[in-house]
Amino acid sequence: MIVFILDTLLWTVSHFLFSSSILLLYYAFNKKDNILIKIISYLYILLSIPFIAISLLYGTLVPQWILLLPIGILSVLGIKKRIIPF
Repeated sequence: MIVFILDTLLWTVSHFLFSSSILLLYYAFNKKDNILIKIISYLYILLSIPFIAISLLYGTLVPQWILLLPIGILSVLGIKKRIIPF
């Protein structure tokens, strides 16, 4: 039962990462400044920090979340660099 729950959780996290990266690429290539990009960027940062801290505490490896932090930081920097007036 626990294996099923962990497998489902891993599938949900992977699906979230894939679908949100598609949205980030879509809005980045179309040069649209959208509130959705800001929300996803801050979620990437806020969700990756606790997982990285816990993985360091327990000595495990969480590559999805380690790779998620730079994407969130670079997205926030890109938003702040390119401010489009409405």
